[in-house]
Amino acid sequence: MSDDVLANAEPSELSAKPEKEPNQRLNALSDEYWQKDDAIERIMGDKALFTRVCDLYSQNAPEKFKLLEKAVEGQDFTQVQVLSLKLKGMSADIGAVQLQKEFEALWELSKVADWVKVKAQLPSIGDDLNTFLELLEVA
Repeated sequence: MSDDVLANAEPSELSAKPEKEPNQRLNALSDEYWQKDDAIERIMGDKALFTRVCDLYSQNAPEKFKLLEKAVEGQDFTQVQVLSLKLKGMSADIGAVQLQKEFEALWELSKVADWVKVKAQLPSIGDDLNTFLELLEVA
């Protein structure tokens, strides 16, 4: 870039990085959200079984999360405990480490009945769940 262009450029233009290719974005997200290879290894490398488990997760996790949201809204301690632990375990089964941590944190908060923090975390967890489900679709 010439000096004139640099002088008139917006700061965001100077620091802009080229967009990553879709596969690079997927891999970056995968590493953060999904330890797929570790999960496959835990089931003795059975990729067909892993695919079935992932399909079940895609089918069941959204509904369980909706039930969790209702339980939180009603401050139903028992249901929040059961559903957050169930979602944590389901997430662990397929290597969804970020979601596993988030559902465990939610469970811990519900044990001390910190409903304000529990409610505050739900939107972020919901976003992460949706992101992960999108990852499963393209994987």
